[in-house]
Amino acid sequence: MKATARLFKNGGSQAVRLPKEFRFSGKTVTLRRTKNGVLLQAADRREARVLAGARAYAAFLRSHALERRALEAWEAAPLAGEIEPRP
Repeated sequence: MKATARLFKNGGSQAVRLPKEFRFSGKTVTLRRTKNGVLLQAADRREARVLAGARAYAAFLRSHALERRALEAWEAAPLAGEIEPRP
């Protein structure tokens, strides 16, 4: 299926008005820049829950001295930048 959508400004952002047949359920989508443009996909709720759990666990670790050292070592690991724990 192919269609055309209108672009407009929403505050300082650019937005796309999707036709009815392209609507997403939920409140968020993931964006990925591709060779030919931008790909919009329904957000994977499972991934969001895993990331939220990782952030909560990191906050717990930060609150305990011994675990804080383990967390600091983990954050120095190469893939740690994938999950940014909230303070």
